[in-house]
Amino acid sequence: ADWSGCTRTFLPALSVRGQVYDTWTGCTNKDEYYSSIFIFKIVQWSIIIAGGLLAKRFEKTLKALSAAMLGADLIVVPLIQLLTDITVLSQGREEADKVETALLTYQLIICYILFGVGFFIQLAMQRWVENGCKSEDRNMVIKYARCLTFLRYPAAPFIKFDHVLGEGVRSSLSHWTETARRGDSAKPQATQI
Repeated sequence: ADWSGCTRTFLPALSVRGQVYDTWTGCTNKDEYYSSIFIFKIVQWSIIIAGGLLAKRFEKTLKALSAAMLGADLIVVPLIQLLTDITVLSQGREEADKVETALLTYQLIICYILFGVGFFIQLAMQRWVENGCKSEDRNMVIKYARCLTFLRYPAAPFIKFDHVLGEGVRSSLSHWTETARRGDSAKPQATQI
């Protein structure tokens, strides 16, 4: 800000767009001011692009991590809520409020334990799932997680729904891109003189 000749900052302006340079006021060197904005944007977009490239490189691991956290949360939160409801019904609201802190601590611990277990199970089963969850390919899964491959039978409707949903999205996107391509080719081309 000093480089741009800005004399002060107005912090409430940060809430408008969340940009630091919006808070600079009284700037006398307009060229330096706009240059500093440009530098800020280069740094911000470099970080975003680097993050995207890094995420693409570790895509499978990130998918396993996010699914493991979602699964852990979907198991632990209803379980803790069930315990809270049972405590309210059996002991009353006052007792439930006393127990709530301990339950929240246990919720955090159990959630991270299930997160770790879920992550390693997904890594162990990832190749088998990518190959279509075939019974004859069970030996692809390490022996400690192989028993989980039998859960494909109760999960079959969900797997089928996932495939149907994926195909619907794929066909919709291909139709949209086809229409967009046809729309681009139908536009009149500018002629150069």
